[in-house]
Amino acid sequence: QMKVEFTRQSFQEEHAMVSLDLSQQILDLSRITEFLRHSQLVTLNLSRTSLTPRDANLLFQSLPYSLEHLILANNQLGDQGIADLLSAKFLFRLKTLDLSNNGITSEGALLLSHHLISKSNSLKRLDISNNFIGAEGIKSVAMSLTSTSKSLMQLHLQGNHGELSPSSKECLLNMLGENSHLRELSHNVQEPEYEAQIEYYLNMNRYGRFLLKSYDLNMALWPGILAKAASLQPSLLHALVNGRPDIFTPSNLDQ
Repeated sequence: QMKVEFTRQSFQEEHAMVSLDLSQQILDLSRITEFLRHSQLVTLNLSRTSLTPRDANLLFQSLPYSLEHLILANNQLGDQGIADLLSAKFLFRLKTLDLSNNGITSEGALLLSHHLISKSNSLKRLDISNNFIGAEGIKSVAMSLTSTSKSLMQLHLQGNHGELSPSSKECLLNMLGENSHLRELSHNVQEPEYEAQIEYYLNMNRYGRFLLKSYDLNMALWPGILAKAASLQPSLLHALVNGRPDIFTPSNLDQ
């Protein structure tokens, strides 16, 4: 590992830097926090930097408002680190947040659910895989992703220890029944029928289910509409947006 240090000259030269990869480095927090406060970073990778809850508060309060992509994978943040992260001012500009393999439990998942997932209008990708959030943590995440959540498109939950309970699996499916924006969901369940149900909803989302929810159309017609839009008639959704729901009749969809 290499120790990363920032000199006064480097502060000036790299002020306009937009992407910084410090993964697998030994960080001098007192110096890097000074650099971060004055930076215009958009992407910051701090994976495998041995970050602990003790480091987290100072670091997170130093991150710039410009930040959109934050990679914190493979550290030791735990639930306290998540609490410190959620108090940071830049948080609601984030588009990508990777917290995989950080020793997070169901308590940390509950904090993320209540204070970030259900409130953010910018977050597109969240990775909390390979933690310890368990069935209850996954349940709280799923319950926060209702139809009011319009930003998150990718959610990674795989590798969390323990099997999903029947109620947590049901919560995931119920969430997908309401959420028309999520397009990618990774999880631990290896049951063909359950996986097929999840993929059914995700496919509908990929092809524009959020548009169909804006109109008073029978849900039984949605799969046919979306299949046509994805293959034979890509103009269907465009027509829908332009106010022609009359073309979405069972007879037209069967043609």
